[in-house]
Amino acid sequence: MLKLTNVFAGYGGGDVLKGVDLEVEKGSLTCIVGPNGAGKSTVLRVISGLLKPRGGTVMFDGQPIVGMTAPHILQLGIAQIPQDHSLFPNMTVRENMELGGLLLRDKRRIEQRLAQIEERFPIVKERAKEQARSLSGGQQRQVEIARALMLKPSLVLVDEPSMSLDPKTLVQVFETIRQMHRAGTTVLLVEQNVRAGLAIATYGVVMESGRVRMQGPARQVREDPEMGHLFFGGTLSGA
Repeated sequence: MLKLTNVFAGYGGGDVLKGVDLEVEKGSLTCIVGPNGAGKSTVLRVISGLLKPRGGTVMFDGQPIVGMTAPHILQLGIAQIPQDHSLFPNMTVRENMELGGLLLRDKRRIEQRLAQIEERFPIVKERAKEQARSLSGGQQRQVEIARALMLKPSLVLVDEPSMSLDPKTLVQVFETIRQMHRAGTTVLLVEQNVRAGLAIATYGVVMESGRVRMQGPARQVREDPEMGHLFFGGTLSGA
């Protein structure tokens, strides 16, 4: 579904990504992990069109997308849930959800899509008339995930969903991501919590210093002894 080949990208003239090769299979829940500064979130920004790479290619369903605007990429079927909370705090949950479907340009279609999502995400219906600011951090994450599905994207990018969440809330948010994946959406997840991220993933990718250092089935990556070198005392051996 998605393929990055030899991607170089960064900010202010310096490369954060230094030749990234990455594939995301249709139907997978792929999780990228790695230390701070590895380039994980930068990968998502390149895919979503928020950052133009200096070199390399990005293919989505066989189509090159480098140079396309973020709205165009969204229309192609790639939605991103950013690291920072993105709901409009003074708007109701329902109003936030309706904004997520604006590109449908048809009120009836928006209503139909919202009704379908409410069946899968009860919080959207239960808290519909409340301002988004009244929700807890975890509840806001759940609504953000639900809103991302308003356009029926085929690929959803999720950036650090566990940020600032307590352990109990983290479990709820990760179950929501799992639910989205089980319903047929391909997910590319960037996560700082290595164990939690790889536990729900089908495929794991380890980044370090702007490069992919390891990848494979999530369980295999999680249990690889090399992970200890990276997360508990240094770099991957041979790096």
